[in-house]
Amino acid sequence: MKVQTFFSLLALTSMLACSDNIKNNTLPQTTFLYNFESDMEGWKVAYSDYPVDSTQHSIYELDKKHTSLPTNLTPNTKGIMVTGHNRSDDLFMYLKRQLIGLKPNQTYQFSFKVTLASQYPLNSVGIGGSPGASVYLKGGANQEEPTNKVATDNFLRNTWDIGSQSNAGSNTVLLGTIGIDGDEVVYKRIQRSNTAKFTAKTDANGKIWVCVGTDSGYEGKTTLYYDSIEIIAQEI
Repeated sequence: MKVQTFFSLLALTSMLACSDNIKNNTLPQTTFLYNFESDMEGWKVAYSDYPVDSTQHSIYELDKKHTSLPTNLTPNTKGIMVTGHNRSDDLFMYLKRQLIGLKPNQTYQFSFKVTLASQYPLNSVGIGGSPGASVYLKGGANQEEPTNKVATDNFLRNTWDIGSQSNAGSNTVLLGTIGIDGDEVVYKRIQRSNTAKFTAKTDANGKIWVCVGTDSGYEGKTTLYYDSIEIIAQEI
């Protein structure tokens, strides 16, 4: 994992709109880059929106591992494979880790850039929704670690407000879908990033939890390979 800290002139209109107080200022930003070539680099895989009852877990086919990307991809790098069968019509499969080294109690604007391998055409049709167009990639940040809590429906729901499918929550921002171009079901690298602003505040030690994951409206099995994750934290 590479971490780069540098200063850049705030020039984009979308950035200027964050606050009148930062107009024409030079603000620091920190870049966290993970390429998963050697290992998972501190990221953990987790799941939400599935039953508490462990006897039902097998039908969700949840699995994860650090492995090579599909052999048809060049270069054939390594990444994190995440898979699951969306029996609940709302399965959230995500990666999480804690970032350190930021300023304490500081509000940052976060930009996510995720490269992953997907095999699901954007225009495909499936159970409950499209395998490509109805699986939404999200990124988020919060002081508290995202975990599960038992909801009144006896499902394990995320402690973060992740929103619902295409709708972002207060702790996440939408990065796009996992849909690929064309009609062929074959793994391709895609890159997704957020266009909407997303802000969060670090804790008293300059730490914050981040996550990247998919919120699915497709009631079938999805298998993705995360090739790299870049997160830029810009002070505001």
